[in-house]
Amino acid sequence: MTTVIGGTGLPPCHYAGTVNVVDKKAGRGPVISLLISARSHDSALGMPCNLAAYGYFLHVLSAITGFALGDILFFSHDTHLYLNHIDPIKAILDRPVRPDPSFRWIRKPESIDDLRMDDFVVEGYDPHPFVKLPVAV
Repeated sequence: MTTVIGGTGLPPCHYAGTVNVVDKKAGRGPVISLLISARSHDSALGMPCNLAAYGYFLHVLSAITGFALGDILFFSHDTHLYLNHIDPIKAILDRPVRPDPSFRWIRKPESIDDLRMDDFVVEGYDPHPFVKLPVAV
């Protein structure tokens, strides 16, 4: 049985993460990647936020170590889309694709304790209008 932590209502979804470094991939030197494991994953509400957060974390690890950016691999035992999210997600998927934004360091941190919010910028972020998705649990 999974334990619920501090009155959160649900047990933690993400339970393990692995940092992998491969040396000299395609002539780039060491490459750092993340593997994340989850017991459960909400495709509509969790996935976009989780990928952005882990993407930022991978950029931080790359900056601190000097290793080239690799991949984020996400493994979920139960990836799901709730019924009350289907119509809003269909509407989102019908939108035209916009160019991906880019991440740029203004000042690379020397350690994780040295991070500041003004150390980086996200450029070219052009989001579509907000779509309200109800929490399904």
